[in-house]
Amino acid sequence: MTDAGESDVDVPGELRGDAAPNSDGVRIVDLMLEIRDMPERRTQIDLDCLERTTVVFHRNYIQLKKFLDICETDPENQDLWHMHSARKQEEFANETWRLLHNFVAAAFTAVEHTRILYRRLNAEGEFPEYQARIDASFKTNRLAQFVQGLRNYVLHQGGGELYFTGKIDVKTGRADVRLTLKTTTLLRWDGWNRHAKRYLADSGDSVHIASLARDYHDSVKDFQIWFGGRQREVRRAELDRVREKEMEYWALELNTRLSGFENRTSEAGMGETGLFIGLFDYSDYRELERLPRGSEERVECALGKLRERFPVPTNIEARIRGVYHSTTFLPAE
Repeated sequence: MTDAGESDVDVPGELRGDAAPNSDGVRIVDLMLEIRDMPERRTQIDLDCLERTTVVFHRNYIQLKKFLDICETDPENQDLWHMHSARKQEEFANETWRLLHNFVAAAFTAVEHTRILYRRLNAEGEFPEYQARIDASFKTNRLAQFVQGLRNYVLHQGGGELYFTGKIDVKTGRADVRLTLKTTTLLRWDGWNRHAKRYLADSGDSVHIASLARDYHDSVKDFQIWFGGRQREVRRAELDRVREKEMEYWALELNTRLSGFENRTSEAGMGETGLFIGLFDYSDYRELERLPRGSEERVECALGKLRERFPVPTNIEARIRGVYHSTTFLPAE
């Protein structure tokens, strides 16, 4: 199999016009069913789902980070630490706990999903370095164990006391507001394991929530990038088999669609939406529509997007160029 963007791909006989006109349609249906039922397809779906879990975790972090930035850096919130801002403190504390709960819950989900996926995909021990990395990154890591404990703390304690601390610059009146969790308050709960307790002991009087979230997010992101990449290396042969079938399917599908445009004599066609449906999304179409009709720039843009998805056979590329230059490809203006 060649890399995406190359064009020296073996072309099935159907694409060279050696088969009966309706054979492509039969083969397309057969390929759809074959891809659906491939055991290797399950592996591909599992790895895609892992990436989705990582995205959920990342977005929860971004939401928490943005809100904490507003609390700590917005000039309008310089009074958060003051005793006269009790109502505002309660409002901000509730939102902080909501976002912190989402963050630590997503963190736990990401770790658990990785564990489940590893067991399902590597029952034969094909990925031996996993356990050492998971132990170092999570099982014995003080930060990771504190975050996982924090999930249970939030669950059992229903949140806790947030502290709005700040140092005031007497010259400017500006306060360096920080949202923190006091370690003495956290330690009243007896659910922390020894690694989490060591983290709290190293944190001094308080845990700065923004720093905690940043450090743990970066740690999980690094691990997930490593795990996903390594897992795809381990399962490369399986993923390649699915990829090859998918490329065959799309080559046949494009062949059928192009034949429809090429056989059109007068009536205007559906253009890019008809040719690339299932491959492009609305943003791709909008980008193409901003380019002049019939221009080489528009053709190259379309082909570039297509190459991002699978290697385009040279004869398919030539036929796409041909329909773009026909008068019956794009809808009438």
